[in-house]
Amino acid sequence: MTGDQKYLFFRRSAILDKDYPLIVSKIKGLSFFNSKRASNGDEMIDVIFKEVFSKSGFVVREEQESLSKHIYRNMLEHKILLSDIPVGLGKTHAYLVAAIVFNFFLKKNALHNRMPIVFTTSSIELQRAITQEDIPEISAQLLASGILKAPITYVLRKDKENYVRENRLRDYVNTLDPSKKRITEYTALKRLLSNGVIDLGEVNAISYL
Repeated sequence: MTGDQKYLFFRRSAILDKDYPLIVSKIKGLSFFNSKRASNGDEMIDVIFKEVFSKSGFVVREEQESLSKHIYRNMLEHKILLSDIPVGLGKTHAYLVAAIVFNFFLKKNALHNRMPIVFTTSSIELQRAITQEDIPEISAQLLASGILKAPITYVLRKDKENYVRENRLRDYVNTLDPSKKRITEYTALKRLLSNGVIDLGEVNAISYL
């Protein structure tokens, strides 16, 4: 199923009938033993939510799995999908899994292999959660289960609202009165200016400029 090879043991003598129970127990001990091999995207989504995620302590939610399948089918048919989903359903995992499965079953097509799947977010917080928590977590689970052979990769693109112009930042800092500014924020601003880092997403102590 995974294409990996593993030595269970090595011996110079022939395998006897009495040895088979030990062989069977070693095979059953493999992490991917008895895993279901999905033949299509819907089955793969079933496996991921009901087998892979559940082993890691995730609660299986039929609505979340149904949403993921719905997204996947619309991707296959190149349709536009608008969904009004309640808070707490697990939308992020639903669309990430749909995208992963979509790419998985198109991996033999060289054209699709070179084309990324793009997600846009409404906030930096969600952007950070997807890249620093959700994708690494899902990637590790799918690797451990043998579904993926390589980690999921991504490229993070930020718009201009994530950045501040250096001259604007310098002018702002020069007009500040340290005695009237929170010391943590003032220190962070000075450090931001001295380091030449203008990505606001990398600075935690600054609320706004």
